[in-house]
Amino acid sequence: MAHLPTKHELAEIKRSLKDAGARPEAEAAAVKAFADGSFTVDTIDSWWAVQRVDQPSLWPHPAAEHAALMSEAFEGRGRVDARGRLVKAIGEAEAERAAKLFGLTGLHDYKTVGRTPLDAEPEGDKSKPDDRPKRDRSNPWTWPDGPEAQAERLRIIRNTPTKFSAGLARAAGKRLDGRPLAEK
Repeated sequence: MAHLPTKHELAEIKRSLKDAGARPEAEAAAVKAFADGSFTVDTIDSWWAVQRVDQPSLWPHPAAEHAALMSEAFEGRGRVDARGRLVKAIGEAEAERAAKLFGLTGLHDYKTVGRTPLDAEPEGDKSKPDDRPKRDRSNPWTWPDGPEAQAERLRIIRNTPTKFSAGLARAAGKRLDGRPLAEK
């Protein structure tokens, strides 16, 4: 026969819940398991250890407590030292996933400007031309190929030194005429 925990047993379940670091929602699962006879007050700590493996959803995401460090590491251009501290704290695989949440291609992507996950735009809405960083709007070699981009490239080539134009093209990974640079 299932019996609900007494006031003292419930207090012990709550204490062990806090010590185990589980989410508050795990209390309901613990009370139900106690009522079913899965554990006693004396064996609750062992039960939590088993639940960590059996029901990982009862625990917070390991990276959640490092949100501020993630922002420091990936927002804007990010900071290399913050990325190193983040890898030490949560591991390289989790840091790689976090970088992708900020819109980067990976942990070692230092070219892409990271955006907070809340600011990230939906996948299908990537056609806004003014949504690009100001740096990209001013470099026509980063624009999609078309008559407007070609006209702006020609204007820059005619009115500036060749080294300047070539530098803009190289920064975008292209030649002066807009073709991609040859990969080695």
